[in-house]
Amino acid sequence: MKKTFIGVTALALLISSSVLAKDNAPWLKSETTYNFVFGTAVRDTSWYLAWEGTIEGDVNGVMRWWVDVSESIPIDDGFVGRWEVLDCEPVVYPPINCPLEAATVIMAGYTAGASFNFVDGIAEYSGKGIVTFVSALYPEYDKWFGRRITEGGWFYFDSGGPTYGEGAFMIFDRPSNKH
Repeated sequence: MKKTFIGVTALALLISSSVLAKDNAPWLKSETTYNFVFGTAVRDTSWYLAWEGTIEGDVNGVMRWWVDVSESIPIDDGFVGRWEVLDCEPVVYPPINCPLEAATVIMAGYTAGASFNFVDGIAEYSGKGIVTFVSALYPEYDKWFGRRITEGGWFYFDSGGPTYGEGAFMIFDRPSNKH
């Protein structure tokens, strides 16, 4: 009887947690693909568009990463950047049909990271940061404001610099003390 009660209780918890999982998920998780387009757009003379691509999963659209060149951080030491998820239709790159002036930023934030393991023309990277903006037009993402993010992946690196890459992007349901 005791084993049956424990089994039924465990099953009930499992079912109720799967029903509530969408609203109470411990993270938002998406996959990214991107091409490097360094310098094709500039903001405030120190933020350069570094790469852009698609993001698909729990959040969908186009993702852009901006790097702060005012810091003059060598690539071996890492990067400081700003990421943005825009409400454009994810399409095969290139080109992404998402002009900056026509898109709405769903959410955005800052990240810091490092590239490492340059082996046979492939580099791995990882970054961590926080969500610092969520658009009022997308209230379904409100709860992710101030939450921690992690990202990582790989990219091809040839004599001309970085080219194409893929990775993962996650927002954790844990507040940050840095916003």
